[in-house]
Amino acid sequence: MTRWPRIVTLTVILLGLITGCGAAPLPPRSLPDVSRHAAGLTIRLQWLTTPTELKSSTFRLVLAPPPATVHLRGTLTMTEMSMPPVSATWQQVHPGVWKGEVIPTMAGSWRLALVIRTPRRTWHETYLINVTN
Repeated sequence: MTRWPRIVTLTVILLGLITGCGAAPLPPRSLPDVSRHAAGLTIRLQWLTTPTELKSSTFRLVLAPPPATVHLRGTLTMTEMSMPPVSATWQQVHPGVWKGEVIPTMAGSWRLALVIRTPRRTWHETYLINVTN
């Protein structure tokens, strides 16, 4: 075997190792649950899927103690660019538990602003998230 085929073979193997060609994809990074306590209400946000651009991203919102009536509003706003905000849709799963869904329009840093309104009080909570592509 001449020298050039060995060099080419070694180069192809090294490039495959460096670029990860053929490697299994890394599992998505899970986002931590965030719990906050404000004026007698515990607010817990748990991402069920990793926020990814142009894909449905779901999260669970748990309020304890569960309010009898509540109005939720969630808005996703990009922090580094002027992009139109994205509104969350809500579905109540159990008393005090809601499933929210947003579809980020691009990768980057976003701010999820939640407004939780009951007949007696309104809470404003903000969460920073990183949307992947």
